[in-house]
Amino acid sequence: MSLQLILSDRKFRSLYWIQFLGALNDNLLKNGMVILVEYQGLSLLGLDPPSIVALAGAVFILPFFSFSMIAGQIADRYDKARVVRGIKIWEMLITLISTLGFLEHNLWILLTALFMMGCHSAFFGPIKYSALPDLVASEKLVTANAYVEAGTFLAILLGTIGGGVLISLSGGEYWLCLVINICALVGLILSWRMPALPPHSPDLKLRWKPFSMMPETLQMLRTQSVVFHSVLGISWFWAFGAVILSLLPPYCKEY
Repeated sequence: MSLQLILSDRKFRSLYWIQFLGALNDNLLKNGMVILVEYQGLSLLGLDPPSIVALAGAVFILPFFSFSMIAGQIADRYDKARVVRGIKIWEMLITLISTLGFLEHNLWILLTALFMMGCHSAFFGPIKYSALPDLVASEKLVTANAYVEAGTFLAILLGTIGGGVLISLSGGEYWLCLVINICALVGLILSWRMPALPPHSPDLKLRWKPFSMMPETLQMLRTQSVVFHSVLGISWFWAFGAVILSLLPPYCKEY
């Protein structure tokens, strides 16, 4: 596969690296916190480290479950480039908050930052995919999707490994905080290099009731079996991965 899209296509390149750095930061923050909890024995409300690790996974995933449908509406309603800039400013705030949490070893702050990072990714996800048809020609759309997916999983791997490596260094909290803040800052700078992406449905009336929309969305999906089965497959894949990542730190420590 040619690297031409990433190397020479400026419009796509900005989006690609924004999503790469965002996914990297998600996992640097999450795994850095998980390793800190598991290996330094931090506790919260009397919970043991494995329970806190599982709680951290749930806290990160909850925004995807709660806000994805609202995020999809926003992606259709507003200029996607402006929304991305707002999301990247939000990410910068999150990394500053998480810096305080890591330096103070305060799990309440870290869990709050993790939930905020989940919100950041939940709102960026629909934009990441819906912006592609506006950034690349139709004949390059499958290739662009492949790059985005490959970049996302590479960032997850690097973030999962890097979060653990950084936090285990001498003064690891400082190194981890430095890296996540740099990633957030670079993503924020790149967001201003994205071209304007006019909304597809500027007159769309936003609905702010995610839980009432879920039955409607599921019903709509059921009418399109190919889409419905794809959603089930993707959901199973991510659920399985989340469970494994929650079990892995305590398993490694124990065995």
